Amino acid sequence: MANREIHDLNPVGTVSSDDLLASQQDAGGSTWVTGKLSLSALGVFINKVLQYASDLTTTAKTIIGAINEINAKAGYTELTETLAVGSTTVVFTDNAIVDGITVQPFVDEAFTGVVPTAQATDGTNHTLTLTFPAQSSAMPVKVRIS
Repeated sequence: MANREIHDLNPVGTVSSDDLLASQQDAGGSTWVTGKLSLSALGVFINKVLQYASDLTTTAKTIIGAINEINAKAGYTELTETLAVGSTTVVFTDNAIVDGITVQPFVDEAFTGVVPTAQATDGTNHTLTLTFPAQSSAMPVKVRIS
């Protein structure tokens, strides 16, 4: 019988139609055909999957780098921390935190109306401490400093 190619984005091997098993499974309207695949073709496929994952990681790092570059050009740095349940302070640490900075805090919209009650900056240790009323659930807090 004729050979048929198995594809991901590029051919990774061939399988004889004799190797295809007649069993089909219908899962939610999908048809599954099972068959045999040589170890070398499987190895090529796995290597391609790993390469795609690596490329995706590189792309994500490139996007994050671009965002950081844009933020730097915009003249501000954004930092995110979480106010723990029952806690009243959240501490940010970053070299961009120096004495005399401008701080713009943001909270998740689920916590609209919750604002810091105090703020302390330690330029020597590069820390910013914001004090909030204690919350019954963890609260993400983002600050934009310039």
